[in-house]
Amino acid sequence: MNPKGYMNMTSAMWAENKLLKFVVVVIGVMSFWNAIQIQRSFDSQKTILIPPVMPTPLEISGSHASESTLDAYGRYVVSLMGTFTPSTARSQFDALLTFYTPESFDEAKTQLYDLADRIEVSLVSNTFFVQKVISTPNLLKVYGLNKQFSEATTLGDEKRVYLIHYKIINGRFSLTQVRQELADDGGRS
Repeated sequence: MNPKGYMNMTSAMWAENKLLKFVVVVIGVMSFWNAIQIQRSFDSQKTILIPPVMPTPLEISGSHASESTLDAYGRYVVSLMGTFTPSTARSQFDALLTFYTPESFDEAKTQLYDLADRIEVSLVSNTFFVQKVISTPNLLKVYGLNKQFSEATTLGDEKRVYLIHYKIINGRFSLTQVRQELADDGGRS
């Protein structure tokens, strides 16, 4: 055996081994850097689901929304909950349930389906005319006139306010609670 050839071959293998280790380390570092960059791009990009009746451009950044966005969402939520007939109430309430947060979904589902049952049994239609929307952090107050009908008979007109408790989570408008109350003088414009 030739010792010089053996030493050259051993040196070449050590050099090749070092080169391969270096390449593996570089690939690992680049994979880690790529994973971080992908996560950053996912964090900075938001997918916002927009209901089909939004007339204005929506501006949501982080957990804050513009006044026009909150106004549009408030009007949309109230149109789903406040204007219905016995044949449309259940489907509108189903559409409204898609906005609820997971922790408040079960309670809202029970309340809305009970309301839909009462509407279908009593054959009551409802119309809500929005007059004013006031937004505060995590609360929308939608003032308006509520009219109820049973077939061709008007059951009554009342000034009402919808209190819409909401959160904006990862750029998505989510409901926590919607209540209806008699309006005080705050709804006059």
